[in-house]
Amino acid sequence: MNLMDNKTAFSMLLSHVISEGRGRALYGNYIDKVKKCVPDLLGGGPFPDIYLECPLIGDPFLDVVIAFDKPPVGGGTASVLVPDRDLIFESFGRSIEQYPEVSGGFEVDTGSFESEVAGIHFQPREHVELVEGFCEAIGEVAYGRLYQEMVRRLSGLWEPSYFGIFRGRPGAPLRVAGYIDKKEMLSCASDPERIIKVFKAAGFTAYDDTMIDNMCSIFRVSPDSTDFQFDIYPDGGIGEVFSLSALYELRRREETLAAFYDGDDSRYIALLTEWGLADDRWKQVVDTVYSGTLPLPAGDITFIAFPQAFKVRWRGGKLVPSKAYVMVKATEKRIIQ
Repeated sequence: MNLMDNKTAFSMLLSHVISEGRGRALYGNYIDKVKKCVPDLLGGGPFPDIYLECPLIGDPFLDVVIAFDKPPVGGGTASVLVPDRDLIFESFGRSIEQYPEVSGGFEVDTGSFESEVAGIHFQPREHVELVEGFCEAIGEVAYGRLYQEMVRRLSGLWEPSYFGIFRGRPGAPLRVAGYIDKKEMLSCASDPERIIKVFKAAGFTAYDDTMIDNMCSIFRVSPDSTDFQFDIYPDGGIGEVFSLSALYELRRREETLAAFYDGDDSRYIALLTEWGLADDRWKQVVDTVYSGTLPLPAGDITFIAFPQAFKVRWRGGKLVPSKAYVMVKATEKRIIQ
């Protein structure tokens, strides 16, 4: 941004999210680490979409996903978190010159893995031909091949849209992910064999009848879009973790609260709590919803916080605690001089 540097904007947004006692309840002692390491990844230019991730039950932590529509300008090298930051953005920049809808960024684990190396996200969408070149440019040729193979397997089914390379996590998996629309979710809920067909095509075997039933229940109460994720390891093996993330559209505060407390979205939350995957902290996640404008002499900055995603995960076919993602964003409107 031009009216305010991205580090300051992020600090202001984070201050809102953690206010009123939400910080320690949702994120525990990891807030200080995020304040220290995340700003160096932001650089200048348009403010990225930033997602603050926390568990909905159990010990709190805070992981952060940073998604750029354009490579940032300047900023620190962040040599510990992303040793090849400039190389990544150079390759990323070449991709979006061809296709503006492409995006990418980083994921910083501060809780469950305590990684010193950030994960790398790249969203080619349907432009699969970009993947191998991107991976080759950052020295990760094998991951590009793994992604292409999964795209081939899932062709005509749940097609991948993006991936994450997690060099700092145990086993260094590739996370392959995409989107399922409401029509497909309802079709799967009425015909579970559709889900099994996808799993067989992907080579995913860590499921049972109960997991399939759980997924059908989730599909019935999910919003219009859901994100699915598989893990693939460098030897080509498919991990035992699978997840679905319900993705919610931006709404005003009063609409958001009404939907999650008493409206359609309350059915999704009810499942999480009934299954023991979430406690009452989901209320604090939802309460982060915010939109405000800061007027400045040269223009206005709008700050947004929104509970955009809730994730259900299975490990070895068994449900594990759910997670929530609060998206924070700052946009500016300059006064034309």
